[in-house]
Formats: sequence, C-alpha cells, structure tokens
Amino acid sequence: PKVHINGKGGNSGIKKWRSVFKEVELLYHLYMSKDNGAILDEKKFPDFQGELITWKYFCEQVAARDLGRYVAGKNVVEIFKQKTIEAVEAFKAEVLEKNYKSEEADIVLSTVHSAKGMEWDNVQVCDDMVDLNEINDKGPPTQVFRGSKIYVDRPYSW
Repeated sequence: PKVHINGKGGNSGIKKWRSVFKEVELLYHLYMSKDNGAILDEKKFPDFQGELITWKYFCEQVAARDLGRYVAGKNVVEIFKQKTIEAVEAFKAEVLEKNYKSEEADIVLSTVHSAKGMEWDNVQVCDDMVDLNEINDKGPPTQVFRGSKIYVDRPYSW
C-alpha cells in the first residue's frame, strides 16, 4: 500500500520517524551486544549518562523508572530482534523514500496531535494510548488501556 506520514516539524512527520529509527538502530546494537553491553549515545539516551549497560538492564530500567520515551524503540527491537535493521530499512524504502502525498496514499500514519482537525472515513488507533476515562486528579493510570474508547497520544503533565 501507499503510505503517507502526516505532520511536519521535528516532533512529527518524516523527521520524527528518522529520529526514531536512529534510536532504534542504537538500541539494536545494544540488544546485539548481549551480556557484553554497550554505551548508549548520551544525546539520545541522557537517562543512561554514558554508562556501560546491557539490553536486560536497559529494559529493566525503562520499566522501573517509567522511561516512556524509550518504549517505542525498545518494542521495535523486541518484536523484530535480529531482523530489526532489515525491518527498519524496509520501512524507510517503502514509506520514507517513496514519500507519497496524503491524497494518493492508501494509509496515513499520524500522531494524534498531527491529526487534530483532520477527518478520514476509517481510523485505526493504536492501543498504546491512555484512556481518558481513567484519568483522575492524580493523573493518568500507569497501565495502558486496551480497548475502544477515547485516547491521547501521551500523558499530560499534572
């Protein structure tokens, strides 16, 4: 299918995808380092301040310290494992490099924020969003809701 990436700027659209893929590639190298570990780029992974870490330690810390900014990249590596780079390159070739316009696309990938004010006949919302019905005065729940209600793309600051 023809895929269009919606959004402009550094935090959405193609620029965001390129940034995420750089992060995924760094995480893949950490994953492949096995028990030897690796030192992650301090600019992309400031929470780890240049320490020598293993994949297992990274995953534990992301969960324990609620480091949500790394979850997407971690999940890509966990899903594709040794084929992570192959999957990233295929996505780049089929989506980023072809760069279809929204009018000619079969699928439009968008963050909720970038989609604001737009309308489509069919919408598929990923299940990694916060259920607004679960938010109270203490903020959003720590568990992700898996259902079909109203969602936001990331928790708000409280």
